[in-house]
Amino acid sequence: MRYGKPQLNIAKRAWRSRILECYRAATGNCTLPAGSVFFTLGADATAKESEFHQLRLQFLEAYQYVSVDLRAGVRARNGRIKSATFLHGEFSNKLAEFCEQHTERLGVVSCDMMCRLLAAVPTIRGVLHTLRSRPFDVVAFNVNCTRRDGSAITKRILKEAGPDFSLLDDFMYDNNGTRMRTVVLR
Repeated sequence: MRYGKPQLNIAKRAWRSRILECYRAATGNCTLPAGSVFFTLGADATAKESEFHQLRLQFLEAYQYVSVDLRAGVRARNGRIKSATFLHGEFSNKLAEFCEQHTERLGVVSCDMMCRLLAAVPTIRGVLHTLRSRPFDVVAFNVNCTRRDGSAITKRILKEAGPDFSLLDDFMYDNNGTRMRTVVLR
């Protein structure tokens, strides 16, 4: 895998669609098949609910959506989205636990790296370690490039991935004034 410049600068509204395009190109599937999940870093349903329903209408069923958040209250507040799974804890640990306890294929894994490099490295390593031993289709790392070390985090993701993963896409987008970069691997 080689490190390069991002291909495109897009608005946030197109960001999720771009990840789904990578999934479709990698698998040939237009929707997430039964027995697969969309595993993502969560947020309050008030912020993500419309995005969730958009995903549900065009890509997945509610039971295929698994969301993780460090804040305990988020899980409780998101209970209004029936059939989806909301977990509380650190992303890479919950991904590993989920894989130990479930047989579903990881269709899409979407992980946000909003933290500093030092805090991001254990999550990056944990996610990639889990995916090396588990069938998955695509993994997207979303990096805050407004931070000084955003570029270093992106380089670290690619370094940690090594030859075990291939780069599907690398693009920039704007999240309400925050420059974000997404790296999609398979």
